[in-house]
Amino acid sequence: MRKLMLLLLWAVGTHLAAETVEVFATHLESNATHLLADHDVVVLYGDQYLSANKISYERNSSILELFGNITVLKGASYHIIGEYARLVLDKDDRVFKPFYLLEKEQDVWMSTKKACSKENLISLEEGMVSGCDPTDPLWRLRFSSAQFNETSKWMDIYNVSLLLYDIPVFYFPYFGYSLDFKRRTGLLAPVFGLPTSEEGFFYQQPIYIATDHHWDLELSPQIRTRRGVGLYATLRFVDTKVSKGQLTSGYFKEKSSYFEANDLVNREHYGFNFNYINSKLFPNPLS
Repeated sequence: MRKLMLLLLWAVGTHLAAETVEVFATHLESNATHLLADHDVVVLYGDQYLSANKISYERNSSILELFGNITVLKGASYHIIGEYARLVLDKDDRVFKPFYLLEKEQDVWMSTKKACSKENLISLEEGMVSGCDPTDPLWRLRFSSAQFNETSKWMDIYNVSLLLYDIPVFYFPYFGYSLDFKRRTGLLAPVFGLPTSEEGFFYQQPIYIATDHHWDLELSPQIRTRRGVGLYATLRFVDTKVSKGQLTSGYFKEKSSYFEANDLVNREHYGFNFNYINSKLFPNPLS
C-alpha cells in the first residue's frame, strides 16, 4: 500500500520542466503559441506515454490539457486512467478528473473523483483503494478526502470506511501516517481478514508512539468478531550505546459463547516476554 501511495504522489506531482514534449496524432493544428491535436493522440515526454481523444498545448504557459479516454503509462509500474487532465509542465501543478491508478506489481488500485497537486500539497477527493479484483473487490477503503505534504512527507486521510463487499464494517474519522522512514507517532497499517469461520472477522489496528529517540511503544488492539477482544503492546528501548531491550505483553478475553462452545480452560489469556541485549556485558580480556 505504501508503495502505491508513493507511485500515486509521483504520478500527480512530478516536475517536468526539463522534458521535451512530443505529440503524435491523426489530425494536428499548430502555430507559434498553440497546438491542437485529436484522433489517436499520443504524447511522449521522458519515460511516460500518454494517450487521449484530444489535447491542447499552450507553448508559452506550458499548459497541456487532455480530454477523453486518457491513459498514462510509465513502464510497467503504474497505469492511470481519466477523462480530463491539466498539466503545467514547468511547475508542480497537475489535475486529473476522475483519477484511476493501477499499481501492477502489487495488484493494488485507487480511484478518486479528483487528484491535483499545487506547490508542495497534493489533494485527493472522494476516493477508494483496494488490493482485490477491481471488478468485484472483497474489501475496499473508502475516504472523502486526503492530503499529502511533500515537504513533511505526511499523509492525512479523512472519513475512512472499511467495506466488505458493499457493507461498511469500520469507520475512522481521520488517520494520518508518514511516507518516509522517519519515526513518527501515528497509526500503522491495519491487519484484517477471516482467519477461521469460528473466530469471525479479524481486525487489528497498531498504534505507534515515538516521542523520544531512545524508546518507542507499539499498541495493537484487536477484535475477533465471534471470539473476543485483546490488546498487545511492545516497548522497545535503547539505554546505552551497547545495550537495548524489548518488553512485549498481551491480554485477550474470550466471548462467553466461544469459551463455552470450545470448552476452553481459561476465558482470559495474558503474558509477557522480556529480551535484553548488552554486547559488552563482560569485558574482552584481549582488548
